[in-house]
Amino acid sequence: MARTQLASLSAALLFLACAARLAAQNPATAVAVDADANKHAINPNIYGVSEGGTADLAALNAPLNRGGGDLSSTYNCRSTRLT
Repeated sequence: MARTQLASLSAALLFLACAARLAAQNPATAVAVDADANKHAINPNIYGVSEGGTADLAALNAPLNRGGGDLSSTYNCRSTRLT
């Protein structure tokens, strides 16, 4: 390779290395959280009891009796038993 071609190649590689380094630097980012913004009451329908009886629901004034949690997520419908 001729000396001028080698010099041009070296200059091009140096330029690309510098450009890649500049492109990799991210600008600083600031995040602000306003805990007082858009306050509203929590929907009472999200509260509930897991596998509660009728008396439990009435005593707790719970809006719903939900299914779910550890025991129901381990239920195997093919063997019809908890695993």
